[in-house]
Amino acid sequence: MKIYNTKIKDIILNIIEQHTQLILWEKERFEEVINEYSVHYCEECYLINKAIEIGLFEVLLLNRHIPYEEHIDMLKITEDLKEEEALFMISIMDRVIKENEWFIQVVNIEEATKKALEECRARDLHVIALAYYDGLGTQQDYEKAYNLFLKASEYGDDKAYYYLGYMNANGLGVETNREQALAFYKEGAKLGLSDCQYVYAHMTKDIDLHESEDPRALYEVGMQDYQKGNFKEAFASFKKGSLMYDAKCLYMLGELCLAEEKVDEGIRYLSYAYYLFDKEAAYSLGMLFMEGDFVERNITKGVRFLRQAEEWGHDGASELLEKLRGKQDEDL
Repeated sequence: MKIYNTKIKDIILNIIEQHTQLILWEKERFEEVINEYSVHYCEECYLINKAIEIGLFEVLLLNRHIPYEEHIDMLKITEDLKEEEALFMISIMDRVIKENEWFIQVVNIEEATKKALEECRARDLHVIALAYYDGLGTQQDYEKAYNLFLKASEYGDDKAYYYLGYMNANGLGVETNREQALAFYKEGAKLGLSDCQYVYAHMTKDIDLHESEDPRALYEVGMQDYQKGNFKEAFASFKKGSLMYDAKCLYMLGELCLAEEKVDEGIRYLSYAYYLFDKEAAYSLGMLFMEGDFVERNITKGVRFLRQAEEWGHDGASELLEKLRGKQDEDL
């Protein structure tokens, strides 16, 4: 199975730094520049060029809070992409967006806000609130974001309750108010919003985590069963989380599959977690290739994954690479 290299993300960021952000809107020029790296990143360059060509960058930039599974399902249908191709493209472009300062401006945002308020358009208010919340396309303003989320919730935007709860809990746009945060989280939880259920459960212990479909809750429940030796139940929880492309759930699912010697399935899940920049998955893949237990031994590939795990903060990878460096020095 081909495992795409996430280092392409750093290459894209370097290209942006050298050529400015405008290059992401200049498709032919971007393709020319990134293809200089195609000798070592042939398939990765192809997929990123495809992402730019179909406008995935713009879609993710303007819809940063839409779940990955929705984007992936759309790409599989409209572009006839494989799941792993879609996930890789989305994860890399999303990471580029998150790690770069964007100098774009939402035109007539005040006029759009006024119109949305006059016409009680909850969805439009939610989008505008996110712009102020993230500071993307306009100056970040938590107070404006909070007031717009509040109005959106009054007009039927259930998803606003999570942001209202979070902003009250963390003093963003309003004074820190735990009780008010709990009230918003509780309202969202009653409406079946998994993120509100998860946070409310941790803050009050009033809701069993088994009732939440939030991937964080699924991971915690799965780990509880895993540590008790209830592997079947753990697998079921991790599987649910994997359908929402939760990196931790994907990683544990991969490990469970390998434990049952379902090699192809295990490596696929570990690869997906790696595409989502999970350091444990990168380390696990590195060790697989270093030891050659389930795959053909490949030290070069193993070291590459270990270096990425080290870059992402994995202590075990750092220790192992330090030993390997010491051994190389001794050999010299």
